[in-house]
Amino acid sequence: MFSQLFEERDKTISLLVKLGDCIGRSLRENTTLFSIDSQNSMVTYLTESNRVISGNYDTKKDITLNNIKVQNSSVFTDGEVFDSFIDDKLHTFVEGIYYGEYCSAENSFSDVLSCGRIDLS
Repeated sequence: MFSQLFEERDKTISLLVKLGDCIGRSLRENTTLFSIDSQNSMVTYLTESNRVISGNYDTKKDITLNNIKVQNSSVFTDGEVFDSFIDDKLHTFVEGIYYGEYCSAENSFSDVLSCGRIDLS
């Protein structure tokens, strides 16, 4: 029972790492898997040229990335942009608690806490 759960999780992470490698080869620069939001099937990669690539992933047939959004990494270095990003995460957290969606609230609170560990230098 538990082995199947962990095998499926590991397969998804492995596929997302492979997807990051494919993105890196296409861009001809290094990419790093930055975050995975399995609740909303979203993944974020950080590139060598300080870009943040995010989108929705699908692993049903083959790994695909949809709704791709490319941003400058200033979201982590610019104080105002970072505060806006954190405000959005906190809003999602409080909204999850208000509507009784505790799983969503727990995930968004974990996102807020992980944002505090980002090296802004």
